[in-house]
Amino acid sequence: MSRIPAPPTSSGTELGRYLNTVGNFLNKLPDVSNFSLTTPNSVITAAPGTLGLNTNSAASVWWVKQVGSGNTGWVSLI
Repeated sequence: MSRIPAPPTSSGTELGRYLNTVGNFLNKLPDVSNFSLTTPNSVITAAPGTLGLNTNSAASVWWVKQVGSGNTGWVSLI
């Protein structure tokens, strides 16, 4: 699923090609979930590969959804 739509088909210019390149790059980045809980486990549902950013400074900051399709399988990176 594309998160950034392609520019209109009439834009065959250098700008159009550049925007397509930027959009393709951004669409390949992993999804990021922002939360302020101690842990996303049992709370945040996501697909494997999703990154989690914890804005609660008292807990681990970066998480990655390692396995499963539900709300468990998150692992702390930092």
